[in-house]
Amino acid sequence: MRFVTSSRPRKSGAQRFADLKSALRLHRGAGLDLMERLSRRPEYTVRAWTTGVAADVYGNEAVPLLLRLVDDHYEIVRACALTPLLNIAPEAAQGVVGNLRDRLRRHRPDVLGHRRDDPAEAGQLIWALARLKAKEALGEIRAYTARPDSDPYHVRLASVVSTYLEVGEQGLAQRLLEHDHEHVPRLCQVTWRCCAGDAPWRAMASLYRSKELDPSCQLWTAVFLAAKKVAASVSKPPFWAVAMPDIPPR
Repeated sequence: MRFVTSSRPRKSGAQRFADLKSALRLHRGAGLDLMERLSRRPEYTVRAWTTGVAADVYGNEAVPLLLRLVDDHYEIVRACALTPLLNIAPEAAQGVVGNLRDRLRRHRPDVLGHRRDDPAEAGQLIWALARLKAKEALGEIRAYTARPDSDPYHVRLASVVSTYLEVGEQGLAQRLLEHDHEHVPRLCQVTWRCCAGDAPWRAMASLYRSKELDPSCQLWTAVFLAAKKVAASVSKPPFWAVAMPDIPPR
């Protein structure tokens, strides 16, 4: 009753969450202990929530917790742990490359009536292996590409990441110059997230200027080239920390 009739303004959910994180920072020891206990709760939603809060509040101190939850038996928990781990401690994430390879090797998509693996997890695994420059994962990535039940979107991503891991940035530049039409969107995305050099960007600009370029590829290259100018004003490539341009399907 007191809550309902109180004249004090209620705090928004965002404000309560900010207050919680402030309290966790203030009481660091107790907060880390709480995060550890929450990360072992049976509810997968609690474990998934804990990964983001622990990473945001404690940074490198949360790495052991994230390394453990990257191997959680629920895919949503694994996904929630992997992203902050890559952002906070990519060198520590090198230690889970074998785990990522194994998961990609065993990944199978949903079949009608039989719940299997979320196709989005395959995409995250491929991106993670690209970010970690895990050349040793080429076999698993190529096997995923060759499987008939793999998601077509992620097959194209895997094809481009394979080129990046095997040949490097020059390989991406070559595929852009050759106007590999089916893979131009993924070539733009991998250039954005993985390339520190200029060669793929120059190739993208050259492709954009091509008189024979189709409207779809012209849109993709134009948007990424324009976005790069903005991103370069706040960060250095590769632009993992800057949101990728979002081009809705036409």
